[in-house]
Amino acid sequence: MMISGGEVTSVMATRSRGGPAAGALPLPATGAAGGGKQDAVAVSPRAATMAHWLSALRGLPEVRSARVDAAKARLASGTKVPAADVARQMLRRSLSDRIGGAGG
Repeated sequence: MMISGGEVTSVMATRSRGGPAAGALPLPATGAAGGGKQDAVAVSPRAATMAHWLSALRGLPEVRSARVDAAKARLASGTKVPAADVARQMLRRSLSDRIGGAGG
């Protein structure tokens, strides 16, 4: 059985709203007769966290247009930024990302 990203998101949303206990979601009975049995899906806390952050990331723009436009304007005007400053800022942001900071 293939499970789409939308189905995972739906499961995560149900679970975050206090759905069935321990993240188990009842599914329709399988088989021709059904037999009154139900399948269930359990989602781990780690998967729930990953789904939350994935959803949050999808809401962010891929490109920060204001920064790109500002950089283009500086290039067009001939403003130069020393390579050492660029490298320093790249390292600072990389380190900040690794330790969970906001970058700066």
